[in-house]
Amino acid sequence: MRLINAHMHCRYFKKAHANDFTAISAVLRLSTKYFIDHLRCRCLHRLKMDWPVSLKPWDAREKDALDAQGHYAPRDACAHHILAMHLVLELGFESLLPAGFYDLSRYGPSKIYLGAAPSPGTHLHLSKAKPPSVATSLVRLSVTHFCQTLLGREMTQAHLAAFIEHELMDRPAAHDCINKNKNTHTPTPPLPLQTHQPTFAPNPST
Repeated sequence: MRLINAHMHCRYFKKAHANDFTAISAVLRLSTKYFIDHLRCRCLHRLKMDWPVSLKPWDAREKDALDAQGHYAPRDACAHHILAMHLVLELGFESLLPAGFYDLSRYGPSKIYLGAAPSPGTHLHLSKAKPPSVATSLVRLSVTHFCQTLLGREMTQAHLAAFIEHELMDRPAAHDCINKNKNTHTPTPPLPLQTHQPTFAPNPST
């Protein structure tokens, strides 16, 4: 029924809402299976709006996630990133994974490990990398992707800390700063970042 509605109504999925993910995932699976390209492209376009891979649309996405009171409420507009990551892994659209990894890395480790509740009204679809757990109905990352997320989180924090420190060291004092003529000690330069970079790409072995 969702596939028929999507095929007949051109305004399907027009307004972003987290509850759309159930329909989007269903239509995307069927349109991929039966080669209905225009529906597949429409669903992918919607997913790319929720999980953009460049900064300008990402800033727009973050702005849209603010409610009327200015509170950040991304789960009202977008599905949980773990659900989206499992969907793109299942269907082979790995180009959307970096945005999911980045968004997830902003959470604490315990919340990342906890996982996400399945999309309402559907039975659990999971990638082969992580079979359903017997003890819980939560959708979780595979061990490999969980470790990749934590590594990326640590590297992002280190990069931001070094960036802020460099900015403070190299920036001249403001014109109206009352202490601008006082001698200050030379700050200790920050430790160099590790040479390896976090990989937010899917592991072929998972």
